[in-house]
Parts: sequence; C-alpha cells; structure tokens
Amino acid sequence: FAKVAGRDASKVADDLRGLTDDYPEIQVFEGNFIGQILGNVFDFLIAGVNGLLGMSVFIAIIGIVNTMTLSVLERRREIGLLRAVGMFPADARRMVRYESVIIGVLGTLTGLVSGVILAFLLINAADDVGAFSFEWPRLVLILVVGVLVGIVASWLPGRRVSRLDVLDALEP
Repeated sequence: FAKVAGRDASKVADDLRGLTDDYPEIQVFEGNFIGQILGNVFDFLIAGVNGLLGMSVFIAIIGIVNTMTLSVLERRREIGLLRAVGMFPADARRMVRYESVIIGVLGTLTGLVSGVILAFLLINAADDVGAFSFEWPRLVLILVVGVLVGIVASWLPGRRVSRLDVLDALEP
C-alpha cells in the first residue's frame, strides 16, 4: 500500500506499474481499492434486497386480490341486494377499489412505520454509524406505490363484482 499526498495519483500509479512490469504477481491499483470492493459488495447486497422488495410487492398484490375476491364471494348477497336497489356496476367496482386501496395503504403504513422504528433502533444501537435520518420524498413515493398496488389489486375482484348477476346473488 502506498499513500500519495499532494501528487497526481495516476502518475504515481503509472510509475509503479513501470517498476513492476517484470513481476506479474505484483498488481497496482489506483484509489481506495478496498473501499471500492466493499462498495461493490454493498451495491450487490442492496440490489438483492431491492429484488426481494419487488417480490414482496408482487406477493402483496396477490394477497390483496385474494382477500378482495373472498370478500366479494362472502358478501355476494349483500352486493346483489345493493345492485337490486339501484347500485350501478361502476359503483360496485368503485366500492371494491376503495376497500382494496384501504388495505394497500394500511399495509404500506404499517411497513413504513415499523421500518422507520427498526431503522432508528438499529442506528442508535451502533455508536459509530452517525445520526438517524430518512428521506421524506422516498417515504411518500412508497406510500404512492402502496396506493397503486391497491388499485391494481382491485381490478379482478372489481370485474367480478360488476359482472355479478343480481338474481343469482339474491338466491339463498
């Protein structure tokens, strides 16, 4: 390891490469080589965590669709009665969409609050890490994604509600 102070690091690296050309087992790297390796490792780990996050969002969509589909099946008579007294199919779809968005927002808020609390506790447990901070725009973006997940997840159950035959739904 050689620390270069007040000089051009690339010129020193070129001079060292010229001196070590006859020795293939000696390698010359510029800059903070260990820091670059650690940065690459952490970038890879963060990409893996983001991939897992994407999979969890997909699983959340499936869970919301499952919950809303079961809700529609269990409340078939109620929805049929509402349709019989004048609710339009678009209104029934809107009702399912609102319920789905509420589920998505509650799940997102629960995840955000628990994540912020756990991050705060972990940062405060480690003395040398620094001060706790987080980005408000990123948290708002995550909340918007939660709303969009609710909207996307409401599509199939909403379609099922709008196609529900009123007379079949009212049969005991």
